[in-house]
Amino acid sequence: MSSLGYFFAINIAFVSGQCQSDQQTLLLQLKSSLTFDPSSSVKLMQWRQSTDCCDWSGVDCDEAGHVIGLDLSTESISGGIENAASLFSLHYLRSLNLARTSFNGTQIPSKLANISSLTYLNLSDAGFAGHIPLQISSMARLVALDFSFNQFSGSISSIRWEHLLNLVYAVLSDNSLNGSIPRFSNASSSALDTLDLSGNRLRGSIPVSVFELKKLTSLLLSSNNLHGTVQLDKILNLGNLAKLDLSYNSLAVDESSRNYSFSPMLELLNLASCKLREIPNLKNQSQLQYLYLSENQISREIPNWIWRVSVVGLHCLNLSHNLLVGFQGPYSIPALRFIDLSSHQLRGNIHQLPNNLIYIDFSNNNFTSSIPADTGNFMPRLRYFCAANNGLTGIIPASLCNATTLSLLDLSNNSFMKKSDAFLF
Repeated sequence: MSSLGYFFAINIAFVSGQCQSDQQTLLLQLKSSLTFDPSSSVKLMQWRQSTDCCDWSGVDCDEAGHVIGLDLSTESISGGIENAASLFSLHYLRSLNLARTSFNGTQIPSKLANISSLTYLNLSDAGFAGHIPLQISSMARLVALDFSFNQFSGSISSIRWEHLLNLVYAVLSDNSLNGSIPRFSNASSSALDTLDLSGNRLRGSIPVSVFELKKLTSLLLSSNNLHGTVQLDKILNLGNLAKLDLSYNSLAVDESSRNYSFSPMLELLNLASCKLREIPNLKNQSQLQYLYLSENQISREIPNWIWRVSVVGLHCLNLSHNLLVGFQGPYSIPALRFIDLSSHQLRGNIHQLPNNLIYIDFSNNNFTSSIPADTGNFMPRLRYFCAANNGLTGIIPASLCNATTLSLLDLSNNSFMKKSDAFLF
C-alpha cells in the first residue's frame, strides 16, 4: 500500500464511541491552553462541555471513547504548544495534525514524544523553528512524519533514523536543516516509501545506503548543497521508484554507463543542473509524466523517441538551457501541457502544436519559420506563449486573439512583418 493509501486507511479506521470523561476534560484543557482567533476558528469553537467530544470537529475516537485522532490543521492557533500539557497526556492518540497553523517561530516541545502511540504526525507549514528535538527519535511507532515548510535548523541527524523502523513517509522539505544525509542502517529492510529532504542546506554526498532503500517510491533531494557523482546505474536498486528529484545541487549525474535502466514505474524525473551530457535512456518508461533536464550540457538533437516515451502521456517537458541543435525526425509533439525548449540553438520550423498546451517557451533559439496561422484557434487553455529572440518570419497570426486564456505573449526580437491586415498592435 502506498503512503497516501495508508493515511486514508488510518482515517477510515476511526470509529467514534461515547467519549470518556477524562478525554473530554483533557481536550477542554487543551482548548483553554491554546491561543487562537475565535472569529476564524472552525473546529475549536465547536468544542463545548455540553456535547460528546467524539462528535467534535477535528476529533476522532475509538469504540471505547478514547481520542485517537486530533486534526487542528488550518486553525488560527498562534503562540506555541509548550504549555499544552493536556495534549501530551492524550496517550491513546495515533494521529496528530497541526499543519498550516501559526506557531510563530516556537520550537517543538520535547514533551511531544510523550505521545508514544503516535503513528501519524503532521506539523507542516506550522511556523515551528529551531532544532528538531532528539526525543522525536523515541517515537518508534511513527509511520508518517511531515515537518515541511517550517524554519527548522540544525543537523538533520538530530533525528536518529535508525530508531524509526516503522517510518514509511518522511518529509522535511523546505526548512534550513544542515549537515549530511544520514546513513540509514538496516537499509535493505527499511519501510521507507517516501524521503523528501529538498529545499534545505544539506551538504556532502548521497550515501550509498540511500540507494539500498528498496521500498522507496519517492526520493526528493533537490535544492541543497549536495556534491559528488551519482552513477545512474546505482539507482537500479530502487526498483519501485516513481519520483526522483536530484536537481539544483552541485551533483554530477553520470549517464555514461549503458547498463542502467530506471524503474518502469517512474512518473517524475528531475535532473536539472546535474551536469548531464546526454538525455538518459528512458525508452522503457511507460508511466513518465514529468521530465525536467534543464540547465545541463546536453548537445546534439532531441531524440524522436522522447515524444512517445510514455503510455499515459508526457505532461511536462523542460529541456531548456542546454546545447541542443535540432529535432531527430520523424517526430510529432504529443499532447503535452507544458513544454520549455528555450535557450538552445534549435533551428528550423515550429510545427503544429498539440491543443491542450498551457505553457510554451521556445525563446532564445534559431527558429526561422512562421507561426502556423491557426495556432490560437485550437489552444483553449493556452496561458503562456514565448518565442522571443528567434528568426521567426511572416505575420503574427490573428488567431492568437482567439486564445482568450492567454496571459503572456512574447514574440519580441524576431523578423515578423511590421504591419499585417490580419493582426495589428
